[in-house]
Amino acid sequence: MEHLTKARQDLKNHTLKIEVEEGNFRSYFCASEEDLSLFWFRIVFAPNFISLYGDVGAITLRPYCTKENSLRWLLGSNENVPYMLEKMPYDQRQIGCKYSPKIAKETLQEIQDQLREKLINKSITENEYSEQRDAIFDLMSECEDFSHQSMFYEKLSSIIDDVSEVYPPTEYEVQFVYRIAALQVFSELYEIYESSHSAKESVAENF
Repeated sequence: MEHLTKARQDLKNHTLKIEVEEGNFRSYFCASEEDLSLFWFRIVFAPNFISLYGDVGAITLRPYCTKENSLRWLLGSNENVPYMLEKMPYDQRQIGCKYSPKIAKETLQEIQDQLREKLINKSITENEYSEQRDAIFDLMSECEDFSHQSMFYEKLSSIIDDVSEVYPPTEYEVQFVYRIAALQVFSELYEIYESSHSAKESVAENF
């Protein structure tokens, strides 16, 4: 994702401060020790609710967890950005994300390359390859006409069997990318904290 690498770089020196941990109600503060005012953020968890806010902006997720609490859901979902962002309120998604014809065409080119590999490996016939290739070329010419990614997916589903693995043709506003990076950085910091905490408890039990 464009700009995500830079955002992750800007957050690389962040540390995690535990504010509240009471069952499924939790609050954490993350910032750089060098400058607490730059790119700081707080993340709050409640049942079926995650709120991140701070210098990186604000984002809300409603994961509707059934077997896991919201923290566990985030730890298991933070690398799957499209799935994670599906849990945002619609109005927030509309502000931060928009359909990108350019990314849609790049996605189709990747699918085309994968088809060529299948032809080389003889997992599809030349006729199957030709039909799908032509359909992809036709869809490329229509990408500029779509106003939403759902229209792209609808057309694509008539070409390939499973569109669930296709990365959304979505462009993210730069500040929005920092919120995604913050969620990922928090997840990594928390896993380090949890691993360290578990190790200390294990040592204590041995004495």
